[in-house]
Amino acid sequence: MWLKKGENGTFRCTSKYVAMWTFKDSASFPPNVLQSDNTLIIINADKNNEGVYQCHGTLLQNQQFYSYGRVNIASKLHFQSVL
Repeated sequence: MWLKKGENGTFRCTSKYVAMWTFKDSASFPPNVLQSDNTLIIINADKNNEGVYQCHGTLLQNQQFYSYGRVNIASKLHFQSVL
């Protein structure tokens, strides 16, 4: 996901059961990131939020589920039209 500096963003983990988000292989997040149920919320994004976020969930019969999302922060997004 690309976010401009200062934007908000969310990732939703599709696990229907227990879900735990990690960031850069750590259970702690930057202060502007929080988990609400299975959703990871980034508020007022900045360069500290760049990286890979992983959702680890448990499905029926203790099957393990992993999902990944990458966040990139751009100070400005540039669009170029192609004719």
